[in-house]
Amino acid sequence: MQLQLPDPSKYNDPIRYFRDSHKVIGIAIAEMDALIAEAEKSGMTKYFQDHPDEAKEMIQFFTHVAPMHEMDEEKNLFPVLREKLGPIGFQIPNTTPAFLIKEHEEMNHRARIVAKAWHEFEKSGETSLESETLALNSAKELVHLYKGHVAEEDELIYKVANDNLLTPEERISIMNGVIESHSEQIIMPTLDFDTPMYSTPDLQPSEEEEEE
Repeated sequence: MQLQLPDPSKYNDPIRYFRDSHKVIGIAIAEMDALIAEAEKSGMTKYFQDHPDEAKEMIQFFTHVAPMHEMDEEKNLFPVLREKLGPIGFQIPNTTPAFLIKEHEEMNHRARIVAKAWHEFEKSGETSLESETLALNSAKELVHLYKGHVAEEDELIYKVANDNLLTPEERISIMNGVIESHSEQIIMPTLDFDTPMYSTPDLQPSEEEEEE
């Protein structure tokens, strides 16, 4: 069964929802680790040939499902925290959550590099050595980034936000925003792996990424 984020309509508390989303991401990270280990032993082309469904699911998750979680944070949670905490680490460049948003961009960049190797396999039935090396390195970096990123958010964002920072009204507003965003995504047509779920311009593929 394909990994999906929890259904936000079943939640009243956004922090609980975000933490449960992280649990799903943790499962995906472990599965990606296993994918990498197998691909390093047999080669990426052989892995794609033997496990096409698993490969497609992993790429779908990290190019569409996980970014949806990040969009939930950037659109609904982070703005509330910025307003409440002001310059105390939330409006200065390279501090929370500015560096977390940058990590979102970096993780999506690496996920799309892995997706390009899958596209190559779908078109030709194999992956070139160059694509395989780049994809495996990017997948390793993706796993490493996600592990650190999830830990940072749990400690720096969710713990702070849950410490009586958010009012009941703010929690309801954030949760309603997440539910609305997910409802909009459900009625959208299926996107291919090259199309980020973000509408934020900064998260579109860069010229440098397109050349890789």
